[in-house]
Amino acid sequence: GKPSEYALLKEIIAPIEAAGIHLTLGMGNHDRRANFADAFPKQAAASLLPDRYVFKVETPRADVIVLDSLQESEDNTTWITPGALNDAQVQWLEKTLKNYKKPVFVSSHHPIGELKIQAILADAPTCSGYIYGHNHVWDPGWAKKNYSTYDIVRTLCLPSTGHWGD
Repeated sequence: GKPSEYALLKEIIAPIEAAGIHLTLGMGNHDRRANFADAFPKQAAASLLPDRYVFKVETPRADVIVLDSLQESEDNTTWITPGALNDAQVQWLEKTLKNYKKPVFVSSHHPIGELKIQAILADAPTCSGYIYGHNHVWDPGWAKKNYSTYDIVRTLCLPSTGHWGD
């Protein structure tokens, strides 16, 4: 989340973008929204909600909704925080998924259990799964809608690129 780290990221992804591949970046617990917006102003401006970076990536066969689970600490030296969605995101997600016509994956940095959106995703007929990366381990799995039902949401942890973990 430091300006120098976003500058390095821009260098690293430049060949990907030069090849015509569009990247949509999501917020993780080490990010800072203001620094991200300074480095990637076009993407920040494309957010579907104010005060958070929420995006929809549309493809011919399925879409991906990228949520912003970052909870910035008041302490600028703290880079590890739990994930959460603000009320505006939860309401927007629920409304958006009710009207979805094609398969959609929901994605965020933090695990589904931290965000407490299992029921919303399980109730959405076109939701094909939840993808996240916070845990630094490859983990295909599932989450129950609640403890009194067998309704599940398939989940997939794609390991974050970090300085530790497997």
